[in-house]
Formats: sequence, structure tokens, C-alpha cells
Amino acid sequence: MKILDRHEIDAALDKDTVIKAVREAFVSHSQGHIQSPSPLHMTFRDEAGLRTGDCHVKSAHSNHHKVIAIKVAIGMYKNAEKGVPVNNGLVLLLSRETGEPVALLQDEGLLTTYRTAAAGAIASGLASTKADDVLGIVGTGNQAFHQAEWTTHYLGLKKVMVFGRSTAKAADLTSKLSAHGLSAVRADSVAQLCANCRIVITTTPASDPIIMASDLPDGPRTNIHFVAVGADTHGKQELDAEILARAATVVADDLKQCLDHGDLAAANALGLIDPDQIVSLGSALAKGLSITEGVSVADLTGLGAQDLAIATLVT
Repeated sequence: MKILDRHEIDAALDKDTVIKAVREAFVSHSQGHIQSPSPLHMTFRDEAGLRTGDCHVKSAHSNHHKVIAIKVAIGMYKNAEKGVPVNNGLVLLLSRETGEPVALLQDEGLLTTYRTAAAGAIASGLASTKADDVLGIVGTGNQAFHQAEWTTHYLGLKKVMVFGRSTAKAADLTSKLSAHGLSAVRADSVAQLCANCRIVITTTPASDPIIMASDLPDGPRTNIHFVAVGADTHGKQELDAEILARAATVVADDLKQCLDHGDLAAANALGLIDPDQIVSLGSALAKGLSITEGVSVADLTGLGAQDLAIATLVT
């Protein structure tokens, strides 16, 4: 069995190749070509009941791949205080023909970071943009940085606005993005972010909505596309359910997952959305959907298909 570490894995990947593979995975998933069971979720809490981390196990295989991928991703929120990376994980690849272990990818969460960033960029690309449009980022962690970097790369944007509940962390992220050649500024409020950005990507583990419907600009011609990537397990929610109700277009990476534990779950529980009107991300990509106006939302909970796609690029 081949064993690869984080540095070897990183050296084998580039943004354009990953985005292409993940895009194809979404389309294949929507067409039923990839078999993937429901993900396994574990949530960790402290003695006060506060969420301190979570772990996800996702898997997938298809007739088009020679391997089965089983991915474990874990995030422990207080690790930053200890000087330890918040995210970690690994991917095991097994032969689809014999079941023998083929490779252990000790990526320390890198593959999940990259495939999630690629997904955010792809979902952002559903919205029509101009070169001077601003990308909004909610959150200040590792995924926030990568969403900004990968999405601006994919869409050819240069301007980024960041909102974080920690002013200091938001300032640090804007400095980091500026050092990578982007024009990055900090927003003082979510409302300011929404008023200035064509696309807003949310990247937090929030349990309660960070963006409320009241944060959106007034007027029927509001054009804003939300890409929600943080709500990937039960008990998380980044968008006010009223935003989903207001959206003219709602896209889901996987409808069943999103209704179970994505931002769509809260809106559906309140009867604010019609699941039959939600568009599969893979179908939207295959049909060339382009969202030109209004409020729209892409809810991303993460697919085993993405993990299979990026892992096979390494091996």
C-alpha cells in the first residue's frame, strides 16, 4: 500500500485540475453515476454543552474509478488556542476490484480543504459576474482564506470583503489575502458586506444564523448570490431561513443531505421552501445555469464524490 504525506499530496495538485475534477464529480453525482452512502457525523461538546468540534466520514465509488474512497475529516475548534491545526484527516483508497488497500493519503485535512474550496468556487460561478465585482467572505479561518483564493482565481475577481465576528481575525485575513495579490478590506457589519458584494461565501461552524434577511439591501433589484459551505452537520446554520424563502434560485449539492443537515434544513422545517423547486448543483452545471439577478443560494454540505475525485488525482 502506498502512503503519501501532506507535502507529497500538495505537490501533486493545482487549482485548475482540482476544480475540473470536482466539477465533473458534481455532474456525475447528479446523474447517478456515483454511489455514496449518507455521511457519518460525530459532534463533540464540552461540559457546558458547547460544540467543540466535529468529525465526518464520507465515502464513494463508481464504475468510472478503480478505487473506493473513504475519507475521515475532523475539526477541533479550540486547537488554534493550542497552536495545533483546527482541521485534520486522511483518505483511504481501496481497490474496487479486490478490496485491497491501495493508498493511505495522510493529508491532514488538506484534500477536504481543497475540494471544499473548489466546490465553493464552482457554486459561485453559477452567478454572472463582472471583473470589478466584490467577493464577500464570512468567516476568518483556514477555509475562509481558501474560498477567497480559489474563487477569485476561478472567476477572475480581484476584490474581497471579509466579515468576521473577531475584528482582529478579520483584519489578519484581509492582510493575508492582500499579501497574495488581492484587494481585501474588512466589513464592519454583515449588512455592509451584503450591500457591496455580488457573491457571499459563508465558512463558519455557526449554530445560529450569521446573515439575517434584514441584512440584505432593500429593493426588488438586489443581486446577491450566497454560497453556504459551513453548515455541514446537524445543529449548524449560517443563513436566516427567510433568505432561503426569498431566494429566486436555490441550488443544493445533494438535496437529501441539505434538507437533513444543511442551511436548507431550517427553512424546510419551517415550511418556507418547496424542495421540488431546488436545483441540483450537478444538473445546474450540466445545463449551464447562469444566475443574472435576484437573491440566490447554493447550499453545500460536501459529497463523497468530491473526495473520490480529488483523491484519485493524487494516485
